[in-house]
Parts: sequence; C-alpha cells; structure tokens
Amino acid sequence: MDNPSKIILFAFLIAMFSTSFVFDQSTLAYHEERQNEDFMKYYSGLMNLDETVGIQIPTIEKQYLVRVSLQEESGLTNSTANVAYDYTMLEKISTKLVDRPFYAVGNDAKESIKITDEVNFDLDDITFPHLVSFPIIFDVPGVYRESIYTTVYESGKDKSGSRHNGIVAVVSEYSKAMDENGHCKNKYFEPLPKHDLSTVICVSPYVSHELITRGWSLMP
Repeated sequence: MDNPSKIILFAFLIAMFSTSFVFDQSTLAYHEERQNEDFMKYYSGLMNLDETVGIQIPTIEKQYLVRVSLQEESGLTNSTANVAYDYTMLEKISTKLVDRPFYAVGNDAKESIKITDEVNFDLDDITFPHLVSFPIIFDVPGVYRESIYTTVYESGKDKSGSRHNGIVAVVSEYSKAMDENGHCKNKYFEPLPKHDLSTVICVSPYVSHELITRGWSLMP
C-alpha cells in the first residue's frame, strides 16, 4: 500500500473512532439525564423553581419550592389527601458536656420561627406520581427542622400517611465555590456552613472534620 493510501486509511479509522466515541458519550449522557428525570419524579424536599434540582443549602430572601411527590397506592377511590410541611428554626443550646453552644435536633431542641403550609385535594382522576409544590422563602438564616407530611383519608377517616424529616441549614449567602443551587462546584468537596450561618464553603471531608473540631463550623 502506497503512502497516500495509508494516510487515507488512517484518517478514515480516526474518523470512525471519533464518531463512535461521540455517540457513546452522547448516549451515556442521554441515559444519565433520563435516570435523573425519573429520580426527580419521586423527589420530595426543597427544589429550585424549575423543579429540576434539589437544594442542599438554601440562602435567605430567595424563592424555592417545597415539592412533595405522592406515589400510587391501591384503593384510593373516593379518597382525599392532605399534604403539609413545616420548617422550624432551632435555637442553640448549651450543655456542660460540650464546650460551645450547638444546635440540638432531638427532644432537647428549642424551637422559634416556623414556616408552614398545607393543601387538601381529592385523589380521584389524578395521575401518579402526583406532584404538589409550595413556594417558600427563608427570611432568617438558621438551622431548620424540615417536616413533610402526607395523609390519605377515606370517608373522612385517616387511612394512611407518610412523613419525611430532615435538617436544613439556611445561610445568608454563598461563597464563590458554590453554584446557584447550593451545591459545590467541585463534586469531590462537600458544603460546610460557617457557625454563624453567614456563608457556606466547599472543602474536603478531612478539612470539614478539622473545621468542625475547631469550632469554625456547626456541630453535627
């Protein structure tokens, strides 16, 4: 085979490999996107306004959505549902066992500000999963207990229910290491709110432990 023929064959093989690589990459991205869409159909919690991204750490004075996903159950004919949420801000407490105040989340928790809302609706002729969204704005930075409730009633009697609990830290602003939805731009780092909740940074797990130990960040 002469040199020009070899060059043409080599170029052809490179083109075929590149096309195959792009196809595989695009196919992988497509499947990842579909999997993400399927997951978000069943996601309950804080989300951005587009309902495409779950919010790890919200900031004050920005609107979010509390999204609740109702899953299909048998025997829901002639039934109604109550969906409600509340975000209750926890106060710091002190104890002789710990050398600085911290946020308790159990029975010792002291509560102050509460943000809550609810809605009732019939379950006839709805498509599952059924998504319910509430707008929410946090005015004050703090550590909030998150509670989301779903109760199904049949003929006015409580038939079934579910409850989601969590803890959400609301900060005044993001550092440059965070994206607009409260996620670290570096996927290998984790968000860490400052103890006064003025901001949140992104650090490695090791550094996160060190900063918590030194009192720069919140006690878990």
